[in-house]
Amino acid sequence: MMTEEIIKIRERAKIHEAWCLPPDTLVFTPWGLKEIGDLQYGDLVLADDGSFTKVKAVLQRPYHGRLIELRTGFVRRRILITPDHYVLAIPNLRVMQKDVWRKKLLNGELHLSFKWKKACELDTTDFLVIPCPKNVGNLPEQLDLRKFSKRKLVVIDDTYAFHKYDHFKREFKYKIELNEEFYELLGLYLAEGWIAEHKTSAHVYFALGKHETDLAEHISKLVESIFDEELHWCNHRTCIQLIISNSTIADFFKVFGRRSEDKGIPPPLLPLCDERAMSLVCGYIKGDGCVHSEVPYINMSTSSPMLAGQLYLILISQGILPSIDIIEPSTTFSPSLRRFLVGRHKHYNIVISGEYCDKFPFNIRKRKAHKGMRGIVYNGFALIPIYEITEREYDGIVYNLTTDSNTYTILGGVVHNCQIKHVLCAEEHGIETIQKLAREMNEALDRGDKDIATLKLNQIQELALLTDELRRIRQELVDMIFTFISEEKIRELKGGEVNVHKEKEEIRVKGSGEDCGEEIQLFEEYKAEE
Repeated sequence: MMTEEIIKIRERAKIHEAWCLPPDTLVFTPWGLKEIGDLQYGDLVLADDGSFTKVKAVLQRPYHGRLIELRTGFVRRRILITPDHYVLAIPNLRVMQKDVWRKKLLNGELHLSFKWKKACELDTTDFLVIPCPKNVGNLPEQLDLRKFSKRKLVVIDDTYAFHKYDHFKREFKYKIELNEEFYELLGLYLAEGWIAEHKTSAHVYFALGKHETDLAEHISKLVESIFDEELHWCNHRTCIQLIISNSTIADFFKVFGRRSEDKGIPPPLLPLCDERAMSLVCGYIKGDGCVHSEVPYINMSTSSPMLAGQLYLILISQGILPSIDIIEPSTTFSPSLRRFLVGRHKHYNIVISGEYCDKFPFNIRKRKAHKGMRGIVYNGFALIPIYEITEREYDGIVYNLTTDSNTYTILGGVVHNCQIKHVLCAEEHGIETIQKLAREMNEALDRGDKDIATLKLNQIQELALLTDELRRIRQELVDMIFTFISEEKIRELKGGEVNVHKEKEEIRVKGSGEDCGEEIQLFEEYKAEE
């Protein structure tokens, strides 16, 4: 009977994935930052152990109430989360107005203790965490460009080839090494490059300032070393254009994006826990970064959420904790063009400061380390300080994910499934313990040991009371969810008539491509019991 009770609890608790985050909450994936409302079944998200776990379902529902608003360090965008949502935190780590915790941590005198805390229970002495990501797969050492080319090639040997319809039969390397030089060139392309494609040809372009002749020479050497291809210069009035007139190479670079807003790195080529990652970041900084020589400060900017999230994960994997700021599109007046320019895309600014700048080969003046409430990358986790905790009223749709690991990482920290999950685990553990005590009591009775049997019986009675209380709490939470998503409640929240055809449609899994039959069946069983 006990086993049947556990199975029944598990089946009923399939509705436990309560929805706790606004739709614009950014989640870390191998493809960068994605809004939780845009995720689908099968997508990969960053779990609490640094691996990428599969999304089993994306759930949503209306919510009216207060949200906890967290202002943290290193993430300029505030985190909004429902009060009962569990967040992975390191409690009571920071000593206010001092940096003692940091010194003790680096000296090995202090050990981290992780705890799942409700968002409403967080304090400004707590730290949120972001795990250092692991590679999606084994990073290859060599690539064959024939897999990416749309053109017919004539292979000369195991390294070189030329295009079949090239009159000059210009040879180039079709097998390239994914070494540090390649990733530096890739960083430069992500910063300054784009693709121009025609009916019969395609070209790779780099645009540099008129004063960046040294960088142009460096790019020419990289292209020659990697592809054994000559790079053409084109001097314009305001810039220098570098052109790779090779269609196969252009076909290859298309996988990294053609325009600035869709730039990114395919996960199999994303160097996270790899020394080549620093070459990629250095290349991007040289192309589209700003290095301040007088202060330890490096700034990178991109309009691609994919690239912004990937750069952030790369830096954390290399032990560097950057700041990230999201700037909404704006309208500005251009004096040179004499007209207003309307922004179409968000911009993501990534800033590296302090001692982290020492890891880059740039001439930056060193200054005394800043003292205060800083974060740090330590033992596989980025520690994010909480500066301020406030509340905000919210009326709209909220989301949550169901993943294989029951955790996922948003921009700012790791979150878990909601409270029903934890109550369920405690209730399940209580029932399993009662089963064990009952077996021990029966064994004691068989031996004739009445004292031990009485002791076990008292323990069973105490644990049964606790389990009943957990069952009551869980049932109240489930009732609250079912009540909240009723048709009458939706009408009340929307302030008018809402066309809700069937109660089945009120609980749905977004992006799975399947009807959520189990949830519908549970809903009908629950209504029947009522």
